Amino acid sequence: MSFKAFIGVFSFVREKIPWITGANNMAMQVAIRDNKLCIEIDLEEPKPSASGKTLVVASTRGNVTTEAQINGKPVVLGLNAYIKP
Repeated sequence: MSFKAFIGVFSFVREKIPWITGANNMAMQVAIRDNKLCIEIDLEEPKPSASGKTLVVASTRGNVTTEAQINGKPVVLGLNAYIKP
């Protein structure tokens, strides 16, 4: 899918922020803008979660260390986006 999920507030002018590729080859971009954590992650075709109760549409598949920093320390992010069947 070529859709992007947007969490946070994004400006129309894109800054040069590195993309992070997780173990599942899902591209994700993370930045801090105006004291907000902004996350952009590729959507995937809905797939059953491990429990089978939901359909996962985006996930980091565990924790990922990002380029975003707070007090000089990297932000670690674990993200799951899902829908109910």
